[in-house]
Amino acid sequence: MVNVSTGSDKWLASKGLELLRRPQDPDSRLAQSGRRLVASLPPALQDDRYLTPSLPENSVAAAVVSVSKQQEPVAFMGGSLDDGVLHLDTLADDSGATPAETVAVAVELLVNEMSMVAHQSTDEADWPVLQLWTRPDERLTATAVAAMGFERVRSLHQLRMVLPSTIGSVPTRAFDPDRDLANLVEVNNRSFADHPDQGNQTETTFADLMNEPWFDANGLRVLDDPGGSGAMAGFCWTKVHPAGNYYPATGGDDATGNPLGEIYIIGLHPDFHGRGLGVPLVAAGLEWLASVGTSEVLLYVESDNAPALRTYERLGFTINRTDTAWRRSRTATSSSSRTSPDAEL
Repeated sequence: MVNVSTGSDKWLASKGLELLRRPQDPDSRLAQSGRRLVASLPPALQDDRYLTPSLPENSVAAAVVSVSKQQEPVAFMGGSLDDGVLHLDTLADDSGATPAETVAVAVELLVNEMSMVAHQSTDEADWPVLQLWTRPDERLTATAVAAMGFERVRSLHQLRMVLPSTIGSVPTRAFDPDRDLANLVEVNNRSFADHPDQGNQTETTFADLMNEPWFDANGLRVLDDPGGSGAMAGFCWTKVHPAGNYYPATGGDDATGNPLGEIYIIGLHPDFHGRGLGVPLVAAGLEWLASVGTSEVLLYVESDNAPALRTYERLGFTINRTDTAWRRSRTATSSSSRTSPDAEL
């Protein structure tokens, strides 16, 4: 492998490759090349949430492309810098059309490039902590990042199922911000007490999510105590993906042309565990998603959460792909840019 810190330009030229950085122009070749790479993946893997033409201010993106093949991408990285942690998502040509060594060096070039861009964009003296996701856990990408000294620290399964569900649901109601926000935070934090991302939420962090364009209070299904105490027993937060998140390029559509739903967060207060409420609570979320026109639903679950996996299998979900988080062995911080809904049910 070349020394990319000193020989990258020479190596790129010798291979007929070019490094595209994120320019200010939102209609750049960078976004176009990233989309082509996503479009070349099997339909079930085509998640382009980091390839939108207009990226947020804290985002970074770069790609290595083949000049000889009309800017065909070899590898792409996109992500964001938050609180000193650079969250990167990686896609690479895993089809066999590009030599494995070329892919490996392209990924290394991009890691170095993104780290430098992130470092230069802050006033911090230290370089950012690197948290890199391979989405999906592609063979060549995984090999490349492992060779750079990254270690696997976490894996998420993306599960999918086709609607409608045949499992009976429990009665739920729409979320009421004035009545329910404080209780939602409490149920969430009790449900995800040991979760690396979802625990320790606040009314402010949830209010920020509720200001997102995709939020629909009707899609946040609240389960009140079936015993009539008035307490919130749990919730099933659903999401219908907006245009541009998933292919085909018509926006937010699955292969059938219908919107793609997601079980975003599912939480059940520990006081209500063991009452058989988990499965019908998810089923209530699935019913809602079906009622607004989705025909396929996805969710993310920690790969080592066996109880949650069994719950979702009962509902009809199957594993579609696995995303893996990596970090360098010398770092002590791990965080995620993806929310998984898998509280203990």
